[in-house]
Amino acid sequence: MVFIVNMERPDQMAMFEEPLFMMGAKVEFHPAMVPEDLKKIAASKG
Repeated sequence: MVFIVNMERPDQMAMFEEPLFMMGAKVEFHPAMVPEDLKKIAASKG
């Protein structure tokens, strides 16, 4: 099963992973950025 979620901060991972761990699931995270994130990074380095 695959879940795709939008997290604003890395500390939100626990909210998603803990219930799945309790069911015995294997959990992997593969962070990705949306174009808006990249624009924010570019603007902050400006």
